[in-house]
Amino acid sequence: MRVEHDPFAVILEDTRLRLQTERCDGKEDPEAVRQAILASLGSYERTAERDGLPDLADPTDMFRRVFDTVVSYGPLTHLLTDPEIEEILIEGDDVLYIDRTGALKGDTTPSVGDEIEKAVRRLLKRSTSHRDLNDTSPIVCCGVLDGTARLIAVQTPVVKNGLSVSIRKQVWKHVTLPILLDAGSLSREAAGFLWTVMRVRSSLLISGQPGAGKTSLLAALLDAEPPEHVLRCCEEVQELPHARHAAGYYEAQDRPGQRLRDLVRLVLGMRPYRIVIGEVKGEEAYELTRAANAGCGFCCTIHANSASDALEALVSAALMAGENVAEAHLRRVFGRTIQFVVHLDMAMTDEGIQRRVMEIAYVQSDLNGSGFVLQPLFTRDTLSSPLVWKGVEPPDPVLLALLNRELASRDLTVHDVLVGRGSPL
Repeated sequence: MRVEHDPFAVILEDTRLRLQTERCDGKEDPEAVRQAILASLGSYERTAERDGLPDLADPTDMFRRVFDTVVSYGPLTHLLTDPEIEEILIEGDDVLYIDRTGALKGDTTPSVGDEIEKAVRRLLKRSTSHRDLNDTSPIVCCGVLDGTARLIAVQTPVVKNGLSVSIRKQVWKHVTLPILLDAGSLSREAAGFLWTVMRVRSSLLISGQPGAGKTSLLAALLDAEPPEHVLRCCEEVQELPHARHAAGYYEAQDRPGQRLRDLVRLVLGMRPYRIVIGEVKGEEAYELTRAANAGCGFCCTIHANSASDALEALVSAALMAGENVAEAHLRRVFGRTIQFVVHLDMAMTDEGIQRRVMEIAYVQSDLNGSGFVLQPLFTRDTLSSPLVWKGVEPPDPVLLALLNRELASRDLTVHDVLVGRGSPL
């Protein structure tokens, strides 16, 4: 909500003049900022009494607004620091946000002039890649707030109403399979099975709509990986937590040789046990065929409406590489090397957002290359129904032997885990 004439604008300008006169950097010396604001507040109140200007309804709130603007991110500060808010959406002067209940709400914090745009540009200036938004680069995607949020900003000429911005915060700091189990996303049997799968060299595709919890599940799976496994994680914008020692984390840049596809190709030569792509969107999917043929395990997420659609989406993305590779060849490679697809869904309820694993399926090789054959291992009929084992084990005897060997030290078998007789968690 923009306010054109407001005591805030007068006090803010006076504060900045005082800091400029004292050659003070607000970010480096917050105490000097406090003193300058208090002096400006006092000056305004004296002038208001003398000249009949509007009184300050709440001097304490005015102090906070000015301080946030000078030191932090102005009218966005309270949204950025509120742990209950997951995403902030900006369209011109309108600021909306999505909280943990999944509700879309409008923010009523007043702003003056181009305050919101300045706050976004300050976020970009302090970003992990120090990106800028200008006429030659009207679209920016980068990590902000010390890598704890992803910002996508678009300006003219791509949009016509000023800025269009999405700031998605990382709600989970450290997510594990037990945490997802407690949240109802997984059953005890499914969580134990996925834990076992991550202990061996395996390949998983995680699918779902935006906001379904794909990155959180991927982080939980990587947490289950043995510490001696060397992981190489490639992302457009860093969202996975840097919680491991035997791992390399790489963030793509919008420059030749540093894009996501280049990073996947790069890490193939760095002895990875598993290659991780935070989110597959395009030509980088083709590089997974190289990883598959090199014997690497891999994990990645992709937007899709179902487990079967996820495989189709992966093939379509790989075709974007333009390598003159037949679609049938890609299907054969992915059908032979991707072992599991985990699909998630989400919905808003009275209790908040429900994020659930809807299906865990084993991918059977289709030698004809005409399509993918999926063997459901766990399914959930609706978000509110249980995730149920379908009574089958992965049909690959080599994979089963590896999984059983991993569980032997705990006196368990894959069958024990699937039927709920025991859990490695």
